[in-house]
Amino acid sequence: MSDSNQHNHNPLPMILAGNASGAVKGGRHIKLAQVATHANLLLTMLHKVGVKAETFGDSTGTISEL
Repeated sequence: MSDSNQHNHNPLPMILAGNASGAVKGGRHIKLAQVATHANLLLTMLHKVGVKAETFGDSTGTISEL
């Protein structure tokens, strides 16, 4: 948690290790323009490996920068 007193998870730095069999370019640091939830990252990774899920948890969409 970013702020455990508030049970707030924003801003929470996330690390993505691996390249999803070439679907994600590695060796980068990406700072998103807007807040993205962990669920958005997981939904994006599902799409990158070919799983056509509409949502994942409380996701609001995918992360286009990946």
